[in-house]
Amino acid sequence: MQSVEISVEELTLVPIDTLSFELDSLTSPKSWMFQFKIIDDILYFFLANTGINALEAYSFNSAKVEKIISFPQEGPNTNLIRENFYVHNWDSLFFIDSDANRVLLFDSTATLLKSWPIIFREEHNNFTISTQEYYFRPYYDVRNTSIGFWIYPPASPFGSDYARFAKAVDYNVRDNTYVSYGQYPANYFDEPGTNVVFIPTNGYQTDRQSVLYYGASSQIYLYDKSSKNLLRVIDAKSKHLPGGVPPLQTNEPENEATYDERIEYYRTTGDYEYMFSNEDYSYHYRIVKHPGEFKDATGRIKTNDEFVFSIMIFDRDFRLINEIDFPAGIYDFRQSFAYGKQLYICLNNPMNEGVGEDHLLFQALNLHPI
Repeated sequence: MQSVEISVEELTLVPIDTLSFELDSLTSPKSWMFQFKIIDDILYFFLANTGINALEAYSFNSAKVEKIISFPQEGPNTNLIRENFYVHNWDSLFFIDSDANRVLLFDSTATLLKSWPIIFREEHNNFTISTQEYYFRPYYDVRNTSIGFWIYPPASPFGSDYARFAKAVDYNVRDNTYVSYGQYPANYFDEPGTNVVFIPTNGYQTDRQSVLYYGASSQIYLYDKSSKNLLRVIDAKSKHLPGGVPPLQTNEPENEATYDERIEYYRTTGDYEYMFSNEDYSYHYRIVKHPGEFKDATGRIKTNDEFVFSIMIFDRDFRLINEIDFPAGIYDFRQSFAYGKQLYICLNNPMNEGVGEDHLLFQALNLHPI
C-alpha cells in the first residue's frame, strides 16, 4: 500500500452554469439509477423512470428527453427498470435481473435480444447478483465480452459475512466463466459485534483499470482491467476523516444492530461515499460524507439530505489535486457525474427550496487553475 501522492496540477472548482432537464409529472428527480453516456458525439443522461417503466434519454443539446424506451407493464421483465442497467449503445442495453440471476440485452425498442443465465462456481453457490447499489456501475467490456456486476452471499445484509464475502465479478458471457475480485478491508472486522452499514462493493472502470473502493476505507484499489490482478492500493485519506471510519458495534456482539442504531450510525459517521471519473479518465472525483450530529438544536432527527460533504479531486494517476468542501441541504451528491473539466452535482435536494420537481437540475463546476 502506498500513501497518495500530490499532483503537480493546482486546481479548484468554480461554478459556471446550471444544467436543467425538463421532467414530466411521472418522472422523479430523485432517481439514483442513471448513466452519463456519449452516443454519436451527443451527450445523454439516461434515467430509470419507474413511474412509467421506461428508460429515458435526456439530450444535452435540447435539455429535454429525446428518447423513451418503454418496457412492458406486465410479464416476466416488468421489474427490470428498478434494477441497475448499462447503456453500451442504442441497440445494446444491458439490464441486471437479480430475481433470476441473469443479464438481459435489449435494443432501443425494448426488444429482448439475448438472455444470459449467470452460472456460479460452487464457492459462490446461492450467491445473488446485486443491483441495489448505484455506486457500483455495471459495464460491458467488448474486448473481453464480459459484463461487470457484484454478488453477495446468502447472509444478512447487516452482518459481517455479507461484506466479508461479497465480490466484484467480471463475467465472460461467451464461455460462462468469470473472475471474482475485491475484498472488504479485513481490519473492519477485528472487533466482535461489527455490523456493516455501507454497501460492501463499489467501483467503476477506466481504460486501463478496474477501480474498487469501500465506504469504510480510505484506500483505493486498482486492478488490471483484463486479469483483475491487484496492481496498487492507494491510501487517500480525507482531511475530514484523519482517524479512519469506525465500525458500528453493538453492546451484544451476538445480535445485529437495530434499525435505529444503523440510521444513527450512518447519519453521524463520515465515510467515503462515492467515486467516479470523467469520460477520458483524466480526472477522478471522490465524495466524502463528513461526520455530523444526529439531531439539530430543536431535537429533530436529521435526514439523509443534510450531509456536509467534500469532494476529493485526483488526476489520471490518482494523485491528489485538491479537496473542496460543500454545504449541507443544497446538493444531492448521489447524482453526480463529470465530463471534460466540468463536474455536475445535482441540486434536487428536498431542502433546497429554490428547486422544484419539474426539472432535474445540476450545478456545473469547472476545474480552474488556482
